[in-house]
Amino acid sequence: MANKDTLMPHELSEARLAANRANAQKSTGPRTEEGKAISSRNAVTHGLYTCSFILDGEFQEAFDKLKTDYFNRLHPADGLEVQLVHNMIMLEWNIRRFRIADNSILQEAVNDPTLGGPGFTSTGVFRLSKAIEQISVKPAAQFIVRKLTQMSRELSGMLKNFFLIRKNCPQPPAQPVESVQDTTDVKNEPKQTIEHSERSEPLGLDHSWIPNKLKVFTAGQAPPDLSFA
Repeated sequence: MANKDTLMPHELSEARLAANRANAQKSTGPRTEEGKAISSRNAVTHGLYTCSFILDGEFQEAFDKLKTDYFNRLHPADGLEVQLVHNMIMLEWNIRRFRIADNSILQEAVNDPTLGGPGFTSTGVFRLSKAIEQISVKPAAQFIVRKLTQMSRELSGMLKNFFLIRKNCPQPPAQPVESVQDTTDVKNEPKQTIEHSERSEPLGLDHSWIPNKLKVFTAGQAPPDLSFA
């Protein structure tokens, strides 16, 4: 039995957790508009968004073009907007898939040699209308119609929510980087003191507060005036 004080491989010590929290506080993210734009596109090329979403018969170039169009048009500013844009891209791609499937089912019905039964020789729009009539009762065709309606509404709602978030929750302005001032010289400089040339009132009964004005005089002269104004 393992010692209860032994850490499991997936556990972290308190010291390690404290160091991780301290390091996280140092990460401020991009501050400039150019840095934010680059960061917002990282999610498109990393992590979940690198998973292949392309099925057999689809083209990666078309999917990449769709992503580029959405990001260049909407310019997502942060992770939340990036996620919303990517959800819209995936939904738009699925809408295209179902439309292709719907068109393929209709094309198969038009090309079906048994369409309309024996003696049916119509062509053009009459054959097309007969094909639509025939597939309209099929569960697959009905399912495609429901999904297209659902996804179209969902995409419209996502786009509306995107602009509501951008309007009601704008990005805070980038905080300027605070410069660290060198206070070494300031600390070593002496503090300024306020010097008073004279005191307006005596501090005690001794007359040490009286200015010591010595005057030199010679014998025979009148004594100096020792009064103080």
